[in-house]
Amino acid sequence: MTPQNLVFDLLPQAVMHALGWTLLHSLWQGALLAVVLAAVLALMHRHSAATRYYVAGAGLVVLLGLAVITFLQVYEPNGGAYLMNHAEGAAGSVTATVSLPDAEASSGYFASVWAQSQAYFNQHLPAVVALWLLGMVMMGLRLLGGWAYVQRLKTYRTRPVPEAWQHKAQELSRQLGITQLVRVVESAMVKVPLVIGHFKPIVLLPIGALTGLSTAQIEAVLAHELAHVHRRDYLMNLLQSLVETLFFFHPAVWWISDCVRTEREHACDDLAIALCGDSLTYAYALTTLEELTMKKNEKSPRMAMAFSGRRRSLLSRITRVVQKSTLRPSFSEGFLASCAVIAGVLVFSASAWAKYPAKMEKWSLRSRLPPP
Repeated sequence: MTPQNLVFDLLPQAVMHALGWTLLHSLWQGALLAVVLAAVLALMHRHSAATRYYVAGAGLVVLLGLAVITFLQVYEPNGGAYLMNHAEGAAGSVTATVSLPDAEASSGYFASVWAQSQAYFNQHLPAVVALWLLGMVMMGLRLLGGWAYVQRLKTYRTRPVPEAWQHKAQELSRQLGITQLVRVVESAMVKVPLVIGHFKPIVLLPIGALTGLSTAQIEAVLAHELAHVHRRDYLMNLLQSLVETLFFFHPAVWWISDCVRTEREHACDDLAIALCGDSLTYAYALTTLEELTMKKNEKSPRMAMAFSGRRRSLLSRITRVVQKSTLRPSFSEGFLASCAVIAGVLVFSASAWAKYPAKMEKWSLRSRLPPP
């Protein structure tokens, strides 16, 4: 059975048609969104990490929303299959009618190219959707396996920390305004501190962290992990995983998601330093834990928020903590960032409005085509 036949058996033709075009449109939508986001983040380099985090996170939400809107615009329950069967003939008819001189001929030429391109993509949409479904299933299994592993970490080879540290975690939770109880345990399965869960969060400390770090450093580590709980980062991490699964093929999505993770760690760093009041102690804690991680050569699961994060970002985090700028964002930076956002919205709006005449023309073309 070919991928095309498999897709036709799994999905109605109208759904397959709309889904295929949504995936194709997401390529330029995601690329344009990444360009706008890069410009906005560059202009907001002196804003707080929390603000930059929300801006980057909004980029993922906007991309997901654009995909839903595109699907609803393209989806035609009674017309998708008919148009796919006659798209090639329609492209030929458009080419035949374009014989006007000068500007009209040029406009007709581009209309002919666009019609032929539509016919080509319509012909290969089943293969596009089949490959996307296969990749999404693989990514979904990877996500499910990561979730199962994280759930196992909660209870497997864990032991409670001394009461003094549990009380310290409760004290820090009260200072952050966390209402639920956050358990702190030592785990033989993790090599860096991390936090798991939203409704019943649990902080996992690697075996040896309590003896290898000073008291102030351990407090900084706990403050960072509790900052994740306070900011409800676990929910955003789930949303990121969902978007990464749906748009696994898009480099822009992975770049935006990487920006979200980077700014999330920076925001938690800022909260931990504000709570503990010593940036040098915090930087030493980052360095010491990274040394322990390198010795054990382990990585943290993606479904959890790890303290030290990715190794390639550790140096930038330490530099940022030690040499954190006290400059405030200027009015011009905020104004330019707003202009970049408005420009991006106008481009997306113009592209959306441009679809309406094309859609009306498509329905008119369908009414003139002979019945199948």
